[in-house]
Amino acid sequence: MKLPVAVQLYSLRREMEHDFVGILEKVADLGLNGVEFAGFGGLSAGELKGHLDRLGLKAVSSHTPWDQLANNYDATTAYLKEIGCQHVVIPWYEFPDEQAAHTAVNTFLEIGRKLKADGFSFHYHNHEHEFTMKADGKTVMEFLLDGCKEVNLMPEIDTYWAHEAGVDPAAFIREHRPQLIHLKDGNGGHELTAVGEGKNTIAQILDAAVETGAQWVIIENDEPKPDGVTDLARSMENLKNKFHF
Repeated sequence: MKLPVAVQLYSLRREMEHDFVGILEKVADLGLNGVEFAGFGGLSAGELKGHLDRLGLKAVSSHTPWDQLANNYDATTAYLKEIGCQHVVIPWYEFPDEQAAHTAVNTFLEIGRKLKADGFSFHYHNHEHEFTMKADGKTVMEFLLDGCKEVNLMPEIDTYWAHEAGVDPAAFIREHRPQLIHLKDGNGGHELTAVGEGKNTIAQILDAAVETGAQWVIIENDEPKPDGVTDLARSMENLKNKFHF
């Protein structure tokens, strides 16, 4: 069994600044099934939906800042509904101290109640600090998930940053059963690589994703080299040839 594969378009941000639609076409040409957005290239929802339908790409999810959801909820979610995007992901939150985790839970509950009522699923994308900082004796990640059970906040596990924080990504996936899994690889710190070319436990992560019934695996590289398209192509080749995925 294999899962559908998407790409977080932040990985292709430099190329998309100049040719948003053309890069969507390259993503489709590489055989990906969907995309996770981090902005929409100035396109209207109708325009973007037309391109996605033409290319056979699914609007999997959107990285949407928490303050955009808090302050511009109706317009933000109307756009997502029109392009057929069900999964809403908060990509980042600052945690300067323990109190910030309590504030985040309260904020996420307010946002999550609206999303739940409107039929969206709600996710939080980690970096390293959510696993290294504590709140009420728990990691911040566990504190957020426990505090937001009412709205079914799910982790979008960034497997590389979890691994960097000393967490076993496959074990985390088996425990929490996330629907969205970020495949990311590297050799430590910000020395990121194509998937399958670093030290992350990609084979075990893929096994756990299949075993737990994840909906999507999503390739991401914050700093692709030499460029996003080349890096993505290598990741896709490695998934096929190294991992038979």
